[in-house]
Amino acid sequence: MRINKDTQKKIFSSLIATLRTSELLDTVRIIKNSENELINTRYDNWNQGTWFYTLCIYLKLNDFNQLTDEQRTFHENIINQSYSKLFNEEQDILECVVIKPLIEHQIDWAALKGIENKRTILEKLEKEKEILINVGTGVFRIQDIDDDYILLHKEIESILNILLLDHPLKYNSLWEWYTFYSSNLSTYRDRRKFINDKYSEIINIINDSNDTKNGMSFYKLTGWEKIDNSIAQLNYQLNNASDRIDLNQIGLRCRETITLLANEVYIDELHHPTSFPDKVSSADSSKMLEGYIEYHFKGSSNDEKRKYAKTTNNLVNNLTHKKTATLLDAKLSLSATISLINIIKIINDELSN
Repeated sequence: MRINKDTQKKIFSSLIATLRTSELLDTVRIIKNSENELINTRYDNWNQGTWFYTLCIYLKLNDFNQLTDEQRTFHENIINQSYSKLFNEEQDILECVVIKPLIEHQIDWAALKGIENKRTILEKLEKEKEILINVGTGVFRIQDIDDDYILLHKEIESILNILLLDHPLKYNSLWEWYTFYSSNLSTYRDRRKFINDKYSEIINIINDSNDTKNGMSFYKLTGWEKIDNSIAQLNYQLNNASDRIDLNQIGLRCRETITLLANEVYIDELHHPTSFPDKVSSADSSKMLEGYIEYHFKGSSNDEKRKYAKTTNNLVNNLTHKKTATLLDAKLSLSATISLINIIKIINDELSN
């Protein structure tokens, strides 16, 4: 290729200036949001020789999909006309401009069903990096932290596998890391750089991705398997809801999830609500949780806690019984359901300690 990278940059800066002068700001935006490549497509040796080029403008998939075929053709023609004029020699000819989608890893966040999100995965990766660097620089002893590392590494591998991503390192234990760095990386600086370089690509891929669609709620696992699975399904449903029937189904599942929660913790001999003399149905989550909250937040000193927990319980009950749900209702229902689960989980954990 006769036109080097430095020349390409100069031509592009002149191209943007030319388009701004012509007030073709949409085309300017496309160019500035793109990656580009000038490809030498053929050479004709007639009359001292001529080089022919194709200019590829690569847009992120979301930006590319927002353009109609007619719009792409319009911008391709505008760029072709302006760019061709900026070639310095007659022997360089731009044959065409093509706007293409940038092929990059698209993360399927819905596959995680809300149990993990961008923030939590990045935190796990940073923690793993920290362990590897601290072991490699003598801060941690392998025997003190290897078990924690092994569990964390397996968890991260599992998450990345769901997202169709490869883990940047395959050290299943810190001893494997030790074997590598003791033979290949002689200084602490080399070890830090090695780990940071290895993790940079996967961290950038996750950082640059969009992990929300309808505002999925993050949920910390409780260990109550049926409840955790139900919340995972709820996050998935919210992320993929397309009509009112889908939204009503979210309210119904929230109600069923709270019933699972109530049956998980309610003991009639302890928690029977004082204001309800009859037998509590196993489907009456509101009464069961009302009694549970009253029992564990007794006395005037717990008035605010009792009121907060009861209000959350009532909010869930009201939201999940709405028959004409909107997206906002669905989000509030899920958020309130998770809040109530968190409250009951905190109480339950305190009792276990």
